[in-house]
Amino acid sequence: MVDFMSLTGKLEDLAISDIFQILSIGKKTGALLIKTTNLHAVVIFKKGLVVKGESNAL
Repeated sequence: MVDFMSLTGKLEDLAISDIFQILSIGKKTGALLIKTTNLHAVVIFKKGLVVKGESNAL
């Protein structure tokens, strides 16, 4: 069985650093998608560690 965790919300409610800490401490594996009007980014976690990141920002 595969467990899925979904976080949805506004960064004004929870700092991005807090989200990274939750994923790190929980040793989570998956993708964190960040979308704003001008920015689309993805950060890939494997067992709580950031293994890749991409964005459309210059």
